[in-house]
Amino acid sequence: MRRYYLALSYVLIGVVALTVMVDYSGKPTSRRFYSFQPSQARTDPESCLAVGEKLALTSSGNYGLQLVPGISDAFSERIIESRHQIRKEALQLEPHSRHHALEVVHGIGPKKSLQLFESIDPAR
Repeated sequence: MRRYYLALSYVLIGVVALTVMVDYSGKPTSRRFYSFQPSQARTDPESCLAVGEKLALTSSGNYGLQLVPGISDAFSERIIESRHQIRKEALQLEPHSRHHALEVVHGIGPKKSLQLFESIDPAR
């Protein structure tokens, strides 16, 4: 029974030592074993949309744009053809009204541009 408690105490000491580590400066810091940084840019369109982030218009391809609800094959091709003009206009607008830049594409009006703006960032 003593061996069990001895082994359990070693495990607990190891866990405590791993969760609270000492920097080289001598200050105790709490560290985590994973590094999830939401600010990292995701390049995969599926993971972007799954997490609720907006797709970057300049780096999204035909497949990535078709994952957005409301964009068909024809719309995605038209958006790709005029993406540089969309980005140029989006950078001139205020951040809350950048959805108007999507109206450059034939077939996208104010209502559709507001719907697409939830999933696409025209300035990126």
